[in-house]
Amino acid sequence: MQASRVFKIFLASSNELENDRDTFGNFVRRLNAIYKKRDTSIELFEWEDYDAAYNGCDKQGEYDVEVRASDMFIALFFKKAGKYTIHEFDVATEEFRQTGVKPKTYVYCRDIPKEDRSEELVKFQERLNDELHYFWMTYNSKDSLRFHFMMQFLLVENSRLDDLKVENDNITLFGTPIMRMEGLSFASGNPDFQRMSRRLTNLSALIESTRLRADKYPEDKDILDDLQRLLDERNALREEFDRQESFLLNAAKRIALLQKEQITDRMRRAINSFNSGDVHEANAILDEAERDADCNLKNFLMNKEVTEHSRQSAIQSIKELLLKTSTLMADSSFTIKDRIDKVAGLYDKADTIAKEVEYDLEDYANMLLDYAGFLHEYGRFDASIAIYSRAIVLYEELFGKDHPTTATSYNNIGIVYDDKGLYLLALEYYQRALAIRELALGIEHPDTAETYNNIGVLYDNMGDYPRAQEYYQKALFIRKKLLGEEHPDTAISYNNIGVTYDNMGNYFHALQYYNKAVAIQIKILGETNLDIATTFNNIGLAYDNMCDYTQALEYYQRSLAIIKDILGEEHPDTAGSYNNIGSIYNKIGNYEVALKYYLKSLAILKRVFGEDHRDTAGVYNNLGLLFNEKGDYPQALNFFEKAASIKERILGKEHPNTAGSLNNIGMVYGHMGNYTPALEFHRKALAIREKVQGKEHPDTATSYSSIGVIYDELGDYSNALNYYQKALAIRESILGDKHIDTARTYNNIGVLYNEIGDHHNALNYLQKALTIKEQILGECHLDTAGTYYNISLVYDNLGEQLLAAEYHQKAQSILSQVFGDDYPKTQNTK
Repeated sequence: MQASRVFKIFLASSNELENDRDTFGNFVRRLNAIYKKRDTSIELFEWEDYDAAYNGCDKQGEYDVEVRASDMFIALFFKKAGKYTIHEFDVATEEFRQTGVKPKTYVYCRDIPKEDRSEELVKFQERLNDELHYFWMTYNSKDSLRFHFMMQFLLVENSRLDDLKVENDNITLFGTPIMRMEGLSFASGNPDFQRMSRRLTNLSALIESTRLRADKYPEDKDILDDLQRLLDERNALREEFDRQESFLLNAAKRIALLQKEQITDRMRRAINSFNSGDVHEANAILDEAERDADCNLKNFLMNKEVTEHSRQSAIQSIKELLLKTSTLMADSSFTIKDRIDKVAGLYDKADTIAKEVEYDLEDYANMLLDYAGFLHEYGRFDASIAIYSRAIVLYEELFGKDHPTTATSYNNIGIVYDDKGLYLLALEYYQRALAIRELALGIEHPDTAETYNNIGVLYDNMGDYPRAQEYYQKALFIRKKLLGEEHPDTAISYNNIGVTYDNMGNYFHALQYYNKAVAIQIKILGETNLDIATTFNNIGLAYDNMCDYTQALEYYQRSLAIIKDILGEEHPDTAGSYNNIGSIYNKIGNYEVALKYYLKSLAILKRVFGEDHRDTAGVYNNLGLLFNEKGDYPQALNFFEKAASIKERILGKEHPNTAGSLNNIGMVYGHMGNYTPALEFHRKALAIREKVQGKEHPDTATSYSSIGVIYDELGDYSNALNYYQKALAIRESILGDKHIDTARTYNNIGVLYNEIGDHHNALNYLQKALTIKEQILGECHLDTAGTYYNISLVYDNLGEQLLAAEYHQKAQSILSQVFGDDYPKTQNTK
């Protein structure tokens, strides 16, 4: 596909940096391969690439033409400052002064002692500092050069720095690994980063040796306790290390944003310290800035008089305080709580100074947006909403009430309320943002599409899937029209619509949209990417729900292959894939193979997390389901009780996941005919769900239905019908009368009416169930087969033998297709 946009980069340097230029060139070509899939082509101009043949023109003049035509001008310096490179820099800066658009100019100097730099280079750097107030960067490795360039490229190209992430110790761009975190100087030179990295390596060796001892002496409780202690330490340290990597990357992003601003000498020194890995020194330097800020603030509050000099000094203080918000978060000598508290204090101090010195309104509003985002990220929702509301006031003063920037703050407040679970308030703010964006930008704009998508997510969270679908479809329409079919945002819309259809139980439509999403992802990201693995998993789940176990197995295995290739065998996501594959073999009755996959999953999770982890509990739960299917109820009970015990310890006794395990224990007791403990456990689960999730929640409906089944088995049809109807009322209200769970409740009520001899009511409810199941699951699904069989029983009781035989044969045919000739005996399903 021909790229619709061409992005030009001019690289200037002397021969002494030939290796760095080659490395830089190779990296730009790699970026070009990534961006071509996003409809952008990157062209790199180097003087070596230019035709040296004489054509009657001055070669430097031709180079100057290329400089002026470029989008980015990059100058690399080592020991020398060649006159041609400086000339090209001057051409680039003059062109930018005249156009105000391009080329954006960047200077990178190898980090060497001042005494090793030529006189020309020192003078050039002094000129950059003193005359141009230009923020030039030092780099001490090729990785650092590539990394700093990549961030500037993202800013100039209009991608977002958020697209740059740290995942599995790699810096990734659009999910593609670009470089190792440990190769960047601000990480490799950081003592805390190195300490954590070494300790993680040592812990892995200690865990392996302790595990070998535990295998040899499985009854030795001390060894098992040592193993769990080491696993707990590694899990906690891994979490801290991941967080530290993220903080370091965020600080580097903040510094990248400063390259377009004039900065103080103190900020430069702090940045250089951070880039070398000495975050403590960076913060010590910025402590001076904080003390000056305190002094400025005190003078303002006492004198209430602001001179132009004190105002400029205060503005620099604000910038220094904002830089410190990022470097302080990367300083692991403080606890995470202390860091959050101190950074909130820095923002508050910058805010107070800004009020006193008539800070530029747009910069002030942007600072408040940043402050509110920080508070939101760390769970201080109410404070975040208050700051976002102040930002709205400033944006309204700057741009008016109907400006897109004002809409952004409304949108952000909506996200906070959404995260708080206050969906109606979230919807109110999303709709305010939408009204502005539709009016100011038009319906067919990416920001309008984003708001439609957010409202769709909100309705999805509320369980209102038809409304979610409506807004997702609006977002999709805009994205396809503006961005085209083959764009990542279009793929996101397809995936969201697929998830909603999945939630509605409409697996055929879910599958269609997942397939559209994955086709785009493969074209843009290539065959091996974790996002693609997730979509393959979703496709597998859709086939799983449709009882097409062959296709489900294929997609689960394709997902597994990608995950193992990227993350390795000993990763929780690999364990998750093994678990999914095990569930397929369980459903087709191949219990030996299912058990093998569940145990592989369990082994990885216990090695990575230990016994006390929710993922480990999840596999125990699935082992319980397996033995329940086999009819080995004591074993099923054993695994369900293990899962419940872990969840109670790590999540608490009143957690929805704990309630799920209690519900499963009740189910097994019901299958064993022990109805008293069955009711006891179902009621415990119900009490938790009503208290934590509320009386109008789908999980609460599940508990009502489970209790109804037990009363049905006891022959207490009045109580059974009461609980089934409670479940039905919730499901019809929240999920609608076209949802598969609603259909299953219709089915249960139909079976009950048949048992008490009310065959006409039985037929009415079973036909309702069948209509939904045929529409959502199709005519060849096991759930559909169960209802066919139940209808055959009703017709048999009504004396309609031909109809009874017809529906019985439909049920048998489905079972034969799914399980082969060795299918199990049909029975009524609840």
